[in-house]
Order: sequence, then C-alpha cells, then structure tokens
Amino acid sequence: MSLPEVIVVVKNGGIGGVTALNDGIAGLIVSGTAAPSAGWALGVAKQFFSIDEVKDAGLNAEYDTANTTNAYKQVADFYKVAGDGAELWVMVVAKTETMEDICDAASLHAYAKLLLDAGGGTIRLVGVCRVPDALFVPTYVGGIDDDVIAALTNLEALAISRASVMEPFVGIIEGRDFKGDAGDIEDLKGLSFNRVAGVICSDKADKSAGVGLLLGRLAADPVMRKPGRVKTGAIPIAAGYFSDGTKVTRGVADSLDTKGWIVMTPYPQRSGLYWGVDNTCSSTGNRQSHVDCLRHLHHRDHGRNCCRYRWKTRSGGGEILRRQDYQCHQQYDDRQRRNQQHECLHRSFTEYSQHRKAGGQLIDCSGGLR
Repeated sequence: MSLPEVIVVVKNGGIGGVTALNDGIAGLIVSGTAAPSAGWALGVAKQFFSIDEVKDAGLNAEYDTANTTNAYKQVADFYKVAGDGAELWVMVVAKTETMEDICDAASLHAYAKLLLDAGGGTIRLVGVCRVPDALFVPTYVGGIDDDVIAALTNLEALAISRASVMEPFVGIIEGRDFKGDAGDIEDLKGLSFNRVAGVICSDKADKSAGVGLLLGRLAADPVMRKPGRVKTGAIPIAAGYFSDGTKVTRGVADSLDTKGWIVMTPYPQRSGLYWGVDNTCSSTGNRQSHVDCLRHLHHRDHGRNCCRYRWKTRSGGGEILRRQDYQCHQQYDDRQRRNQQHECLHRSFTEYSQHRKAGGQLIDCSGGLR
C-alpha cells in the first residue's frame, strides 16, 4: 500500500478573477508657444510613464525658458510625487487658449475632450493649467481671473457627460491669478459642482497653482486616501505661495479652504507644507464634496457587475415564479470582493430554497465574479 499523496496541477486561468482598475491614470493640459518637437504638435495628447520619456519627447526645462511657460515644470512636479511608472497623458496647447475654451466640449478645438478621447476612456484625473500670452488682459470676478470659474463650469459639464458613458473623472483647475482678498474670492462651495476642484497654491510666486503636484499625489494614492494625510508626508517643495504671490500662511489658507479651494497649509510642530481639505466645488453636506469621496464613487461604479448570481424557478405548469439577480456594487481589494461574492451567493440561494419549498423547480443558476 503506497503512501497517500496529493497531486496539484497548476494551470492558467484566474478563477473568480477580475481585471484590476487603474484609478490613477491622469491627463494634464499645459500651455506653450511652439510644439515641443517635430513629433509632438500642439494640441496632441501623448502618453508617458516617466519624466525621462517626457524629456525625450522635447518637453524639458529649456522648453519652459524658451516659451516663458511652466509646462515642463507642471509635468515634472507630477512625476516628483507620483514617481516613474505612473501613466500621464500630456497635451501642450497654445498660450492663447483660455482654460474656459480648453474645457468646453463645444468649442472649436475642445482640447479636454480630445485628451480624454486619446486616453480611450481610461483617464480618471484631469488637470488643466495655463500661462497666458503677453497680450492677455484678465477680467477679475470674485477676486480671481474669471477664466478659472468659467473653466470649472465647462469641465463640470464635460465630467457629467463622460460619467454617463462610464468614463468618470475628477477635474482639477488651476486657480491662477488670485487678487489676494480671501474674503472677496469666489465661494466654490456655492457652485454645486460635484466633479471638479480648484487648487490655488504653488511653490512659485508667479500667479500659478500646483496642479501637477496635486495631480501626482492623487495618482499615487488609493482612491479612499486624502491627499492631505499627514502620515503621507509633506509636499516635496521648499516653500509655498498663494497664486497672488504671497507666502502661504495658516490664516489665509483656512479662509480659502472655507471658500472651497484646495490649499497648502502648515501644521504646528510639523515641518513643511501639506495639502488641506480636498474640496470639490460643492456644499459641505454633499457626499461628493471631497475628492476622495468622489474618486471612491467612481471606483465603485466602475467596478459594478464584478459579482453576479442569477437563478430562476418555475412551477409544474412552466410558469416562472421568481427570477432573481444579485450583484455586488463594490470592488476594493481581493479579500473584500470575496466576502461580497459569498454574501451574494448566500442571499441568492436562501431565496431559491424558499421558492423550492413552495414547489418551484430550479431551471437556471449561474454566477461568479464578472
């Protein structure tokens, strides 16, 4: 008599597996004068996975100097935080293009829409920033360049449109050229925009805002994590400025946060600066009033139908007494998906057994992770 043994045969195929969702794919629109290179024209989105690839494509520090812009800096800031390997779609547009037109799906070029199309529906984070041309004369409404508020309005409409076809994204607009009066600035919480946010701080005193820095933080973190989590660490910058050129202080940061802007802020007994509350342009009571909540909802909705069980019963006469379809609406990690799958299975067959006792006959049962 031979000893008992178990033979394990390992084969390909993921039983109960699902395709992982990449919630950190980002897109960034920046300003320039000339095309970065012969192979990369203005208004064309290109995909990158490292800052070296960006340099090789012609967008570098020399480009910023020659074009009096911060296009390369915004992209470099993204990779400074997100790290090599992060997927970023970059589009350089003419400095004469306003953020309002960039975000308008009905405009002549509709650059934000083109960026999303280039990403094939995978982009979940969209950042838009601008360095205007020398002839641009801003109009200030609500204490800031009115191009900012108009861009938020148009990007919100675009986000709603893309969400309807299962391509949701969070939009980040550069809150550039703040006039310096925190009491007078536009209250973003009154706009009732659930899918976009405005950032108003940078590491340069040049009227810009750190869209690349914030976008990189969001791309690097899981959807449920706030960009301002202290444990994550300080923003990798030497100093912080509001987009009016003044240095970041706790008091002004608190006032701007109250108005719904995303700010940088110092904390007592902590060195460096941290992101403040991740506000969207929505009222505090709205469940989508924070970026992490919004990303969480996008992740959940995109993961629908990951688990589904179906069964139906019929009586002796052939009539279908009951058809039930249970599905899991959340998808976080493997362990939680398994737990949800088991719960769906238990509820489904509990219902079936009750109808079986009533004389029903099982005619179909199928299920599993989708």
